[in-house]
Amino acid sequence: VVRRIIPPDQFSFPSGHTAAAFVMVGLMASSFPMAYPLMLFWGILIGISRIYLGVHYPTDIVAGAALGLFSAMIGKLGF
Repeated sequence: VVRRIIPPDQFSFPSGHTAAAFVMVGLMASSFPMAYPLMLFWGILIGISRIYLGVHYPTDIVAGAALGLFSAMIGKLGF
């Protein structure tokens, strides 16, 4: 892995940045469904940027996206 930035720590699973992005994607999509494709594209770009910077592996990104969408779903249910 070529690192373009220095990671803040040695642990990268799951990607917190991607999880946060996908929480926003999930929550905003419920309020603005017409903008969902654009928001999904934005979330994917955040995940790709983490791989490009060399601080995450693709599995970190997939896990972060799943965690973020699951968290958004739980948040919409009101738990």
